[in-house]
Amino acid sequence: MLPKVTPTERVVARLDRVTHGYRSVSGRLNPVLRDLSLELHEGERVALVGSNGAGKTTLLKLLTGLIVPRSGEVEIEGHNTRDHSAVRMADRVAYLYQHPQEMFLQDSLRKDVGMFPIGRKLPGAAETVEQVLAQVRLSEHAEADGRSLSGGQQRRGSLAIGLAMRPHLLLLDEPTSSLDISSRDDMIATLAALSGSLRCAVVASHDMQLVASWATRVIVLDQGQVLADLSPRDLFSQPDIVARARLVPPQITQLGTALGLRPAPLDVEEFVARCTPHDAPSQTQPPADRTAADLADARHTPAVVSG
Repeated sequence: MLPKVTPTERVVARLDRVTHGYRSVSGRLNPVLRDLSLELHEGERVALVGSNGAGKTTLLKLLTGLIVPRSGEVEIEGHNTRDHSAVRMADRVAYLYQHPQEMFLQDSLRKDVGMFPIGRKLPGAAETVEQVLAQVRLSEHAEADGRSLSGGQQRRGSLAIGLAMRPHLLLLDEPTSSLDISSRDDMIATLAALSGSLRCAVVASHDMQLVASWATRVIVLDQGQVLADLSPRDLFSQPDIVARARLVPPQITQLGTALGLRPAPLDVEEFVARCTPHDAPSQTQPPADRTAADLADARHTPAVVSG
């Protein structure tokens, strides 16, 4: 049983009035984020959601130090990204690309996972490599080329690369993209099981089942600004926000809403519990927030996701 992951007031990352954009061929600046301010705290599992172009990936790259804002400040545990290179920020932040094959540079998964800890001569590097391979259940594929693995295995392999960096802040861009239902559910369970070993994790995703099942906090971006900052349950209970951000709730949540369950259920297990006759007196009451341990073994229905 994993320990309960409870957010604290300790700030892991802070963005203060951040504005960023990119220039077009004509030289015109097209803003992506506009005067955005927020804090990320230890113990949080944060989902960044919004339509394409809302600024999710740009926000992740700002948090890594790969880019710096045109105005405003980004700090990771008090370290301003303007004053520290992305190489140095990698001591605190790990960023996993949307396409996992881009993470594999060596001829074996073990070498890819070991590149950062062994390259930087971190204490216990070899043990760390074996530990994270076991955590993501890929020890038996350690000598395989990561690019030869299945889609789900590649996702877990890229996760192992990030975990081996021992990050305080883990950033994942669309970690369930292009996965089948079984692999998607497996990835969600893996992320939930690892939550206790990370100070803070942030996922940018269009997968609303991942959001409903894994996140403790959802930041909704719209036109480069924070439209809403709330829990998954509160998000799917506010159709105006869902519609404005062009999000599509999980199918089970849509079904619960159609049947009049308020607030709507987030997964099948909750739906069944609230619709079972002997639980009738408490059908209108949602369960307490789930811990990482509760989520690790859960299995969910397919979700319809926005494009």
